[in-house]
Amino acid sequence: MPLAVLALTRPRAATVAAAAAGLAAAPAVFTLLGFWWPDGVRATLDTYLISRGSAQRSYAYFAAANLAVLGLLTGPAVAHALPRAAGALRQTARTRAAAASPAGGVAALAGAALLGVLVLDASGVTRGEVERIWVPFAAWLTVAAALHRPPARAWLAAQAATALAVQALVLSPW
Repeated sequence: MPLAVLALTRPRAATVAAAAAGLAAAPAVFTLLGFWWPDGVRATLDTYLISRGSAQRSYAYFAAANLAVLGLLTGPAVAHALPRAAGALRQTARTRAAAASPAGGVAALAGAALLGVLVLDASGVTRGEVERIWVPFAAWLTVAAALHRPPARAWLAAQAATALAVQALVLSPW
């Protein structure tokens, strides 16, 4: 997502350098204090895989189930808008003017979120955790719904109906 924002806004070099320094500060401090991020991710994944349901289900199951849960999480309006977002992204790439086109900007943000989700899904690191871990990505995918042409009321109603159905039919420990 940060790279999509940089591509859209094309900030000055000093701004990019300051942002890079800020982004590097947190991992650097934790590393200096003895925490190695790859070991933490591996330990978390190992603990999760041996503790609950994901140890009993295959990678292929979660590769499909994660995307299905994301589809329920984002709803039908986003699913319907993603092809339009892809078209806006292709048009933006052809004209190379994402910042000049609001649709191109929206499509770039949604596309970056979708790319992040697909990488996470392919990696298997977030098996069975999409309802929590992917929520930030879902929020950025939701911006694709802004590309609906009026009347958008039908899509808003479909979103509400999906949310109510999931709430009523899915038993969750949370």
